[in-house]
Formats: sequence, C-alpha cells, structure tokens
Amino acid sequence: AEAEARERAEVVAEMQAANEEAEMARKKNEEAEAARVEQAALKRELLEQESALERVEADLKKNQRMASSSNQVLRARLQPKITQLSADRTRLYERIRELKEGLEVPGQD
Repeated sequence: AEAEARERAEVVAEMQAANEEAEMARKKNEEAEAARVEQAALKRELLEQESALERVEADLKKNQRMASSSNQVLRARLQPKITQLSADRTRLYERIRELKEGLEVPGQD
C-alpha cells in the first residue's frame, strides 16, 4: 500500500511537472504570437510613414519648383522697374552732389 501510495504520488508529481511545463510552453507561445502581431503592426506603421514621407518630399519638390518659377516670373516682371528706380537714385545722388557743390562757399572747410 505504501509503495502504491508513493507510486501515485510520483505519478501525480510527474503530471504536475508536465502540466507546469505545458503551461510555460503555452505562455511562451502566447508571448511569441503577441510579439509577431506587434512586429507586423510596427511594419505596417513604418510602411505608412515611409509612404507619407515620400508624398511630403514630392510635394516639397513640386512647391520648390513652383516657387522658383514664380520668383523668376516676378523678377522678370519687376526688373524694368528695379532698373528704372536704380537709375533714378543715381540721378538723385548726382543732383544732390551738384547742389552741395553749388552751396559750398570757397574758403570754408
């Protein structure tokens, strides 16, 4: 009877150990599956962000081309006025210099 009780106790202990091992394996499998799911979600998010970045870069290049083109158009449109104003300024400085020379009294410095 004692040997039988010991044998039953050993069988119960072995079954408990097997159950604990199975539970640990199940938990590890769950953790691994959760990690795979998270990794897949992160990959999707990364692809979405890369795609968004590519769109932003394309928009930026397009906007830079448009701005450059707009600047060239504005510069071409304004250049005659800029040239005229520069010439007017030069004439005004020359006239001011002439007036100053006309106001100078010889012998005063």
